[in-house]
Amino acid sequence: MAKKKNSNNKSKQNEASSKRSAIQKIIVPETELRIFYRFMKLLDVDTWNDLAKFYCDNPKSLERLWDKSRKKFDNYSNPDGWNQGKRKDLPKAPELLTEVSWTNEFTAYLNKHDLMGTNSGYTFVRSELNPWNTRHGAFSNKLPATKSGRGGMDLLLKSTKSGFPVVGEVKVKDDKNAFFALIQAMTYAVELSTPNQLVRLRDHIDEFEELDPKKAKVEIAIIMVNPKYPHTRKDVISLIKKLNKRNKCLGLARITLLENKANKWKKHS
Repeated sequence: MAKKKNSNNKSKQNEASSKRSAIQKIIVPETELRIFYRFMKLLDVDTWNDLAKFYCDNPKSLERLWDKSRKKFDNYSNPDGWNQGKRKDLPKAPELLTEVSWTNEFTAYLNKHDLMGTNSGYTFVRSELNPWNTRHGAFSNKLPATKSGRGGMDLLLKSTKSGFPVVGEVKVKDDKNAFFALIQAMTYAVELSTPNQLVRLRDHIDEFEELDPKKAKVEIAIIMVNPKYPHTRKDVISLIKKLNKRNKCLGLARITLLENKANKWKKHS
């Protein structure tokens, strides 16, 4: 009897091992936008300004970067949901938007006061979700994808008009600049925009259970809270309007930049 029990245990272990091996075969591609975003962290303010102006004058260059990234990520397929692990408790929510001083305070503010009022066009879904999160996977350079669950978009939102997922990137006060936020948001958005990833959203996040992966796209919301960082702002607003008008990025519906003045929001798209 003990022998049979040991045999059953061994069979279950082999089955579990086979499943783990199948999961480990998932390759996580590193897109051109991911590489560019990582490179951006090394640059100074003057270079950010120069890059924002360059892409404002040459939106095709950014569209090509998006398209190359999307093609690279297109074959990525992960049947699992997102393993976000244990998150730290949010801080106490400020009563006023003008009192928000960092990203998690803004998330707490959203949970308490709703998202920027009823006319924002977005509803809150999750925070700190990384599109390429892959348990037991490997990066294309064969290294284990243990870091794929870290970081991620500040906010995952839902468009009340289209029902599409929205990548929300939050910058508070003097935290980076609009161009940095745009590249960061596009990095996450391109990885969320493929058909496989839209199926993953539909299957694992309740708010998107009615999403049609064949028709859905991804939106971007850059949210500048109590902004004190004017660098790149003018060029980024102009670039966003050009990208929206041209509508050349496959899988990307719309980009919006929101900035508050006191408790009122202004949209640029």
